[in-house]
Amino acid sequence: MSAVTLILASQSPRRRELLALLGLPFEVFPAAVEEAAVDGESPAQTAVRLALEKARTVVAARPGATVIGCDTLVAVDGAVLGKPADAAQARAMLRSLRGRAHSVYSGVAVIGGGRQVVELVETTVTMRDYTDAEIERYIASGAPFDKAGAYGIQCEPFRPAAAWSGCYLNVMGLPLCALARALGALDIVPPVDAAAACQAYRSSLIADRSSLIADRSSLIADRGLLIADCLSPNDESTERRAMGNERRAINNERTR
Repeated sequence: MSAVTLILASQSPRRRELLALLGLPFEVFPAAVEEAAVDGESPAQTAVRLALEKARTVVAARPGATVIGCDTLVAVDGAVLGKPADAAQARAMLRSLRGRAHSVYSGVAVIGGGRQVVELVETTVTMRDYTDAEIERYIASGAPFDKAGAYGIQCEPFRPAAAWSGCYLNVMGLPLCALARALGALDIVPPVDAAAACQAYRSSLIADRSSLIADRSSLIADRGLLIADCLSPNDESTERRAMGNERRAINNERTR
Protein backbone atom coordinates (compact mmCIF):
# COMPACT_ATOMS: atom_id res chain seq x y z
CA MET A 1 0.00 0.00 0.00
CA SER A 2 1.32 3.45 -0.88
CA ALA A 3 2.19 5.90 1.88
CA VAL A 4 -0.71 7.95 3.17
CA THR A 5 -0.43 11.74 3.37
CA LEU A 6 -1.96 12.65 6.71
CA ILE A 7 -3.09 16.25 7.25
CA LEU A 8 -4.27 17.98 10.40
CA ALA A 9 -6.88 20.60 9.49
CA SER A 10 -6.05 22.87 12.43
CA GLN A 11 -3.63 25.61 13.36
CA SER A 12 -3.86 24.80 17.07
CA PRO A 13 -0.42 24.25 18.61
CA ARG A 14 -1.97 21.99 21.23
CA ARG A 15 -3.50 19.71 18.58
CA ARG A 16 -0.18 19.54 16.73
CA GLU A 17 1.57 18.60 19.97
CA LEU A 18 -0.98 15.91 20.83
CA LEU A 19 -1.15 14.38 17.34
CA ALA A 20 2.64 14.08 17.32
CA LEU A 21 2.38 11.75 20.34
CA LEU A 22 0.97 9.00 18.07
CA GLY A 23 4.21 8.85 16.09
CA LEU A 24 2.61 9.44 12.69
CA PRO A 25 4.11 11.90 10.19
CA PHE A 26 1.63 14.61 9.27
CA GLU A 27 1.25 18.00 7.66
CA VAL A 28 -0.71 21.00 8.90
CA PHE A 29 -3.28 22.68 6.66
CA PRO A 30 -5.65 24.93 8.68
CA ALA A 31 -9.25 24.93 7.48
CA ALA A 32 -10.97 28.28 6.98
CA VAL A 33 -14.32 27.44 8.56
CA GLU A 34 -16.63 29.76 10.48
CA GLU A 35 -16.92 28.22 13.93
CA ALA A 36 -20.49 29.16 14.75
CA ALA A 37 -23.46 27.23 16.09
CA VAL A 38 -26.62 26.79 14.04
CA ASP A 39 -30.06 27.37 15.55
CA GLY A 40 -31.54 24.15 16.83
CA GLU A 41 -28.23 22.28 17.09
CA SER A 42 -27.11 20.67 20.30
CA PRO A 43 -23.51 21.34 21.38
CA ALA A 44 -22.59 17.77 20.40
CA GLN A 45 -24.08 18.23 16.93
CA THR A 46 -22.19 21.49 16.48
CA ALA A 47 -18.86 19.85 17.39
CA VAL A 48 -19.41 17.01 14.90
CA ARG A 49 -20.59 19.30 12.10
CA LEU A 50 -17.65 21.65 12.44
CA ALA A 51 -15.15 18.77 12.56
CA LEU A 52 -16.61 17.42 9.31
CA GLU A 53 -16.62 20.85 7.68
CA LYS A 54 -12.96 21.35 8.53
CA ALA A 55 -11.96 17.94 7.16
CA ARG A 56 -14.05 18.34 3.99
CA THR A 57 -12.64 21.81 3.31
CA VAL A 58 -9.07 20.53 3.37
CA VAL A 59 -9.87 17.34 1.41
CA ALA A 60 -11.26 19.57 -1.36
CA ALA A 61 -7.96 21.45 -1.47
CA ARG A 62 -5.78 18.34 -1.04
CA PRO A 63 -7.52 15.43 -2.80
CA GLY A 64 -5.87 12.10 -2.14
CA ALA A 65 -4.82 13.02 1.39
CA THR A 66 -6.33 11.70 4.61
CA VAL A 67 -7.50 14.66 6.67
CA ILE A 68 -8.20 15.01 10.38
CA GLY A 69 -10.76 17.62 11.39
CA CYS A 70 -11.51 18.39 15.01
CA ASP A 71 -13.67 20.86 16.87
CA THR A 72 -13.83 21.29 20.64
CA LEU A 73 -16.36 23.38 22.49
CA VAL A 74 -17.50 24.07 26.03
CA ALA A 75 -21.18 23.94 26.98
CA VAL A 76 -22.87 25.06 30.18
CA ASP A 77 -26.62 25.39 30.76
CA GLY A 78 -27.16 24.47 27.11
CA ALA A 79 -25.12 27.44 25.88
CA VAL A 80 -21.96 26.99 23.81
CA LEU A 81 -18.90 28.95 24.95
CA GLY A 82 -16.46 29.62 22.14
CA LYS A 83 -13.18 31.54 22.20
CA PRO A 84 -13.53 34.90 23.96
CA ALA A 85 -13.17 37.97 21.75
CA ASP A 86 -11.89 40.19 24.55
CA ALA A 87 -11.13 40.39 28.26
CA ALA A 88 -14.75 41.11 29.15
CA GLN A 89 -15.95 37.93 27.44
CA ALA A 90 -13.16 35.88 29.02
CA ARG A 91 -14.07 37.25 32.44
CA ALA A 92 -17.77 36.47 31.96
CA MET A 93 -17.04 32.92 30.76
CA LEU A 94 -14.69 32.10 33.61
CA ARG A 95 -17.15 33.45 36.18
CA SER A 96 -20.01 31.45 34.65
CA LEU A 97 -17.95 28.24 34.91
CA ARG A 98 -16.55 28.85 38.40
CA GLY A 99 -17.33 26.26 41.08
CA ARG A 100 -19.58 24.10 38.92
CA ALA A 101 -19.61 21.36 36.30
CA HIS A 102 -19.84 21.75 32.54
CA SER A 103 -19.35 19.60 29.44
CA VAL A 104 -16.57 19.65 26.87
CA TYR A 105 -17.35 18.10 23.49
CA SER A 106 -14.96 17.22 20.70
CA GLY A 107 -16.01 16.08 17.27
CA VAL A 108 -13.28 14.19 15.41
CA ALA A 109 -13.65 13.52 11.67
CA VAL A 110 -11.18 11.60 9.51
CA ILE A 111 -11.75 11.59 5.74
CA GLY A 112 -9.67 9.74 3.17
CA GLY A 113 -9.93 7.29 0.29
CA GLY A 114 -13.57 8.10 -0.24
CA ARG A 115 -14.46 7.15 3.33
CA GLN A 116 -15.15 9.15 6.47
CA VAL A 117 -15.27 8.24 10.14
CA VAL A 118 -16.66 10.46 12.90
CA GLU A 119 -16.17 10.24 16.65
CA LEU A 120 -17.76 12.30 19.42
CA VAL A 121 -16.21 12.58 22.88
CA GLU A 122 -17.68 14.24 25.97
CA THR A 123 -15.82 15.07 29.18
CA THR A 124 -17.42 16.52 32.31
CA VAL A 125 -15.22 19.12 34.02
CA THR A 126 -15.86 20.57 37.47
CA MET A 127 -14.15 23.90 38.06
CA ARG A 128 -12.71 24.95 41.38
CA ASP A 129 -13.85 28.09 43.17
CA TYR A 130 -11.07 30.35 41.91
CA THR A 131 -11.05 34.01 42.90
CA ASP A 132 -11.68 37.11 40.82
CA ALA A 133 -8.03 38.04 41.36
CA GLU A 134 -6.95 34.71 39.83
CA ILE A 135 -9.22 35.37 36.86
CA GLU A 136 -7.65 38.78 36.30
CA ARG A 137 -4.11 37.38 36.46
CA TYR A 138 -5.05 34.65 33.98
CA ILE A 139 -6.61 37.16 31.57
CA ALA A 140 -3.53 39.39 31.85
CA SER A 141 -1.36 36.44 30.77
CA GLY A 142 -3.20 36.32 27.43
CA ALA A 143 -3.83 32.59 27.78
CA PRO A 144 -7.67 32.53 27.55
CA PHE A 145 -8.08 34.04 24.10
CA ASP A 146 -7.39 31.01 21.89
CA LYS A 147 -9.36 28.55 24.00
CA ALA A 148 -13.02 27.55 24.02
CA GLY A 149 -14.55 28.56 27.34
CA ALA A 150 -11.56 30.87 27.96
CA TYR A 151 -9.48 28.25 29.76
CA GLY A 152 -6.96 25.47 29.29
CA ILE A 153 -7.24 22.61 31.75
CA GLN A 154 -3.45 22.20 31.67
CA CYS A 155 -2.62 25.89 32.24
CA GLU A 156 -0.22 26.67 35.07
CA PRO A 157 -0.44 28.23 37.56
CA PHE A 158 -4.19 28.87 37.11
CA ARG A 159 -5.22 25.19 37.03
CA PRO A 160 -8.95 25.91 36.86
CA ALA A 161 -10.30 22.35 37.10
CA ALA A 162 -10.97 20.66 40.43
CA ALA A 163 -11.99 17.35 38.80
CA TRP A 164 -13.01 15.77 35.51
CA SER A 165 -14.73 12.62 34.29
CA GLY A 166 -13.69 11.27 30.91
CA CYS A 167 -10.84 12.03 28.54
CA TYR A 168 -8.38 14.69 29.75
CA LEU A 169 -6.89 15.26 26.29
CA ASN A 170 -10.39 15.88 24.96
CA VAL A 171 -10.47 19.03 27.10
CA MET A 172 -7.14 20.05 25.59
CA GLY A 173 -8.59 19.70 22.09
CA LEU A 174 -7.72 16.28 20.66
CA PRO A 175 -8.95 13.00 22.24
CA LEU A 176 -6.22 10.62 21.10
CA CYS A 177 -8.02 7.34 21.74
CA ALA A 178 -11.01 8.43 19.66
CA LEU A 179 -8.70 9.66 16.92
CA ALA A 180 -6.78 6.37 16.91
CA ARG A 181 -10.06 4.46 16.50
CA ALA A 182 -11.06 6.67 13.57
CA LEU A 183 -7.67 6.27 11.90
CA GLY A 184 -7.78 2.50 12.45
CA ALA A 185 -11.14 2.34 10.68
CA LEU A 186 -9.33 3.74 7.63
CA ASP A 187 -6.49 1.21 8.01
CA ILE A 188 -4.05 3.73 9.50
CA VAL A 189 -2.53 2.27 12.65
CA PRO A 190 -0.42 4.66 14.78
CA PRO A 191 2.92 3.18 15.85
CA VAL A 192 2.35 4.46 19.40
CA ASP A 193 -0.56 3.18 21.48
CA ALA A 194 -2.94 6.08 22.12
CA ALA A 195 -3.78 5.15 25.72
CA ALA A 196 -0.09 4.78 26.59
CA ALA A 197 0.73 8.10 24.90
CA CYS A 198 -2.04 9.81 26.86
CA GLN A 199 -0.83 8.38 30.17
CA ALA A 200 2.78 9.36 29.47
CA TYR A 201 1.75 12.88 28.55
CA ARG A 202 -0.33 13.27 31.71
CA SER A 203 2.59 12.00 33.78
CA SER A 204 4.88 14.58 32.19
CA LEU A 205 2.43 17.37 33.08
CA ILE A 206 2.33 16.17 36.69
CA ALA A 207 6.14 16.07 36.83
CA ASP A 208 6.40 19.58 35.40
CA ARG A 209 3.89 20.85 37.96
CA SER A 210 5.75 19.20 40.84
CA SER A 211 8.97 20.84 39.65
CA LEU A 212 7.25 24.24 39.51
CA ILE A 213 5.91 23.85 43.05
CA ALA A 214 9.36 22.80 44.31
CA ASP A 215 10.94 25.85 42.65
CA ARG A 216 8.41 28.16 44.28
CA SER A 217 8.97 26.54 47.69
CA SER A 218 12.71 27.05 47.29
CA LEU A 219 12.21 30.73 46.45
CA ILE A 220 10.11 31.20 49.58
CA ALA A 221 12.86 29.57 51.69
CA ASP A 222 15.43 31.94 50.16
CA ARG A 223 13.17 34.89 50.98
CA GLY A 224 13.06 33.70 54.59
CA LEU A 225 16.84 33.97 54.82
CA LEU A 226 16.77 37.46 53.33
CA ILE A 227 14.09 38.56 55.78
CA ALA A 228 16.20 37.46 58.74
CA ASP A 229 19.22 39.38 57.42
CA CYS A 230 17.75 42.56 55.99
CA LEU A 231 14.34 43.64 57.28
CA SER A 232 13.22 45.60 60.32
CA PRO A 233 10.97 43.77 62.83
CA ASN A 234 7.78 45.42 61.50
CA ASP A 235 8.63 44.73 57.85
CA GLU A 236 9.70 41.21 58.77
CA SER A 237 6.29 40.48 60.34
CA THR A 238 4.46 41.71 57.22
CA GLU A 239 6.67 39.75 54.87
CA ARG A 240 6.39 36.55 56.90
CA ARG A 241 2.59 36.79 56.79
CA ALA A 242 2.80 37.06 53.01
CA MET A 243 5.10 34.03 52.93
CA GLY A 244 2.59 32.08 55.02
CA ASN A 245 -0.14 32.87 52.52
CA GLU A 246 2.07 31.66 49.67
CA ARG A 247 2.90 28.43 51.50
CA ARG A 248 -0.80 27.76 52.02
CA ALA A 249 -1.43 28.39 48.32
CA ILE A 250 1.31 25.92 47.40
CA ASN A 251 -0.13 23.29 49.76
CA ASN A 252 -3.52 23.78 48.11
CA GLU A 253 -1.95 23.25 44.69
CA ARG A 254 -0.32 20.02 45.88
CA THR A 255 -3.75 18.64 46.76
CA ARG A 256 -5.40 19.57 43.44
